[in-house]
Amino acid sequence: MALWIALHDEMADPNSDDPVLRYSTRVSCVVGYGAPASMEPEYILKHAGSKNIGGGIAQLFGVKTSKELASPNIRKLLHEASPINHVTKDGPPLWLTYKGKMQDAPFPEDARQNIWIHHICMGMPLKKMYDGLHLTCKIHDQENPATSGSEMVFLREILMKRN
Repeated sequence: MALWIALHDEMADPNSDDPVLRYSTRVSCVVGYGAPASMEPEYILKHAGSKNIGGGIAQLFGVKTSKELASPNIRKLLHEASPINHVTKDGPPLWLTYKGKMQDAPFPEDARQNIWIHHICMGMPLKKMYDGLHLTCKIHDQENPATSGSEMVFLREILMKRN
């Protein structure tokens, strides 16, 4: 959800009578732990190798069966809810860390969701997209682990530049 809000277009309503609704929804940067870049079945199959989509994703969208998950309305919501679909050239700097290592993926098609959902394979396509746009995305996994306190160094670096 942090990635979604960070990458989504501005949602503030400057003309609202409600002062809270006038506040910008844009963020300066993001620190994320195991944040999947997409919940779309094609993305998951391509990057994680799994067809076993359900569990938390199904609960998040209020469905109980894979047939419901495949309905046009839910597919539209899955697309909209996937942060990678909102990346633009003005995306905020990202600091992301994931479990596992890239060579673990793809997983078997029937791999349980808890095996792949927070794995590096679910975030690396976002890193590649950011790199293509020359945006900052520091990404860590089991082979390139984050050092203790590196997220605080990242936050200070980014936030001090903006003041």
